[in-house]
Amino acid sequence: MRRLLAPLALAALALVACGDGSDDTTTTGRSGPGGGLATEVVHIGEGVPPLDGPPAVQVLDPAEAAALFVDADAAAEAVAAADLDGRTLLGGLVHEGCFTAGGVSVDVVDDAVVFTAEDVSPAEGDVDCVRAVVTSALVAVPTDALPDGYGESAGEVPGEVVLLEPSRHESSDATGPGLVRDRVDLEAVLGRYGLDEPDEALLSRVETGDEVLVAGRVGGACELPIDVTVRRTGADLELVEEYDPDAPEVVCDEAVQGLVLIAVAATDVEGVETVGGDPA
Repeated sequence: MRRLLAPLALAALALVACGDGSDDTTTTGRSGPGGGLATEVVHIGEGVPPLDGPPAVQVLDPAEAAALFVDADAAAEAVAAADLDGRTLLGGLVHEGCFTAGGVSVDVVDDAVVFTAEDVSPAEGDVDCVRAVVTSALVAVPTDALPDGYGESAGEVPGEVVLLEPSRHESSDATGPGLVRDRVDLEAVLGRYGLDEPDEALLSRVETGDEVLVAGRVGGACELPIDVTVRRTGADLELVEEYDPDAPEVVCDEAVQGLVLIAVAATDVEGVETVGGDPA
């Protein structure tokens, strides 16, 4: 397991730079005015930094949902008290920054459910902090309001990781890189993340039209994954990261983010509209 933690001295500084967390963000209520779904917020609070990078909003088993949060006991109590009759429990990352978000709105975009942070401190973006604070949320959504097939089991898309390198850090709020279909796309995505221009071997993967590169941000903890696979549900692709289960636990004060490119058959991604909930 990998944890993104600051040493005690840095943690104390983080409280000064990022706020003391005194705002209560664990109350329940309806989604904000921007929400496209009639949603009840079951729980929102400081989340555990995801080992697999910022995840897409996903359907959760109520028995496992509390694991998203630093205060798992409070989350478990909120889930136990929630009315889930005729509703589906969704969870995921809402915001990552120096301050926690106080609310969340929920929308359906291209058949994917998207969380948008609300009630974020106006100081966000104007201060530097030692470590990012993750806000996660659980929401209950009427099942019949979700896109058809949402939450169904995903199928793995055969692919080959052709690039997995540390890259320039990018906020989880930024739209992901999506699909890379040609030389122009490839050069643009490598430049965006501060990586070298592509070599001929990498260019050859997109020049024939037979393959497409699935690009995504990975990491976000103490190290990069050892492998990344692609899974497809309907018109959405999701990147699934794998870490070495036998590696010793590492404590670090800086997250590592990287870029992955996975070559897949173009026919396997026909009709794909989103990658991790972002436009493809």
